[in-house]
Amino acid sequence: LDPRGLFLSSSPRQREADTGALILCFSYSLELRVEGRKHFVHKILNILDERIQKMKSSLDFILNAERETDTDITKEALDLPLAHGLICFIRLFVEKDKCRAENIYSCDLFTRIINICHEAIEICL
Repeated sequence: LDPRGLFLSSSPRQREADTGALILCFSYSLELRVEGRKHFVHKILNILDERIQKMKSSLDFILNAERETDTDITKEALDLPLAHGLICFIRLFVEKDKCRAENIYSCDLFTRIINICHEAIEICL
C-alpha cells in the first residue's frame, strides 16, 4: 500500500481524499498477481473497517460527553478517522476490474464491501 495514498484518502478535503483513492487504485493496478490484488483489497477493507469502528467510538464519545470536557470533544472531533477516500477506492477498483471481478473475487468479499459501506452510511446519518 502506498502510504501517501492512505494518508490522502483520510483527508477531510474531498479533492485530497479522491486523490488518495486514485493513488491507491494505481497501486492496485501495479499488482499483477491475482493473489496480490486480493491481499491488497482485503488490507484496504480491514483498514476501512477499523476506521469505521473508530468513527463509531469517537462519535459516541462526542455525543455522550459532558460540557466541561469541551477540549476533549474538540480533540476527538479533530482526530476522527475518515473513510470517504477508501470507499472511493473500492468504487474505483470494482469499476476497473468489473470484467474480471466475478472470476477473481468471491461473493463473500462483495458482501463484506456492502456491509462496510452500509455501516459507514449509517454512521454518517
